[in-house]
Amino acid sequence: MTDLSFAADMDSEKQRMALEAARAPHSWAWLLALPSGHLHNIKAREFEVMLAVRLGFEIERFQLKQGQVLCPCGHELTIDHGLGCASFVGQQVYKRHNKINSIVGQSLAGGEASWIRTEPRDYIGYRDKGGPDMSFRDRNEQLILTDVSVIASRSGINREQLMSQSLVLAHQREKDKRTQNNGWARRNSAKFIPVVFEARGGFGPAAVQLLKYAARGNRTFEVSMHPWEYNSHFQYYMKAVSVALIRGSAQNLLLAMQRSY
Repeated sequence: MTDLSFAADMDSEKQRMALEAARAPHSWAWLLALPSGHLHNIKAREFEVMLAVRLGFEIERFQLKQGQVLCPCGHELTIDHGLGCASFVGQQVYKRHNKINSIVGQSLAGGEASWIRTEPRDYIGYRDKGGPDMSFRDRNEQLILTDVSVIASRSGINREQLMSQSLVLAHQREKDKRTQNNGWARRNSAKFIPVVFEARGGFGPAAVQLLKYAARGNRTFEVSMHPWEYNSHFQYYMKAVSVALIRGSAQNLLLAMQRSY
């Protein structure tokens, strides 16, 4: 019988981290998205690369020894660093962020949400650093502010936690975002929602709840146009976000791989 236990070396660490990331909620959704329309498509090379990342395998031409290659930002270039760093030409991390934010906005349209605005800082008078990516009103007319972010494992992260718990990164980012934004939101009778995803595919709890909220009472999801989704607005947009997340991560990692040749 094959021994599936992990040895205490770097290769097994990568596999254990990949296993925990793969256990994160909805990290598998892109694998179930049937190629259909512009929201559910991913190129073969992007699919190949992110499947290798998910399984904890080495990627061809990315078998780097520690410290062998540096990122343009000056840090060691690893797979996880490549998933999240914004230093590569092409600005894929920003494109990934904007695409996810756009899909979340689409999911909200036609449901209980109204007055949906992207980049609402001037409209709501937000002058602090950063700020929300989107605002809308719920059915009680309360102002809701959302901020989309994608987090990857970088230096200083507790590796033991990443090997034993899923969504460690997402939970910490949600906490940090609430600390940054809750004060302003309360002062302005608003509610803040941190919409966090992990670069390897996991959905933070608040992101899942927002997509479920978007599905409730939605009146525009055309069942006959999406029969493969079992009549589910939530399933459709959850997979669309997952594909955009994984596609963007793959594109950024492919840029990093060019530097590792």
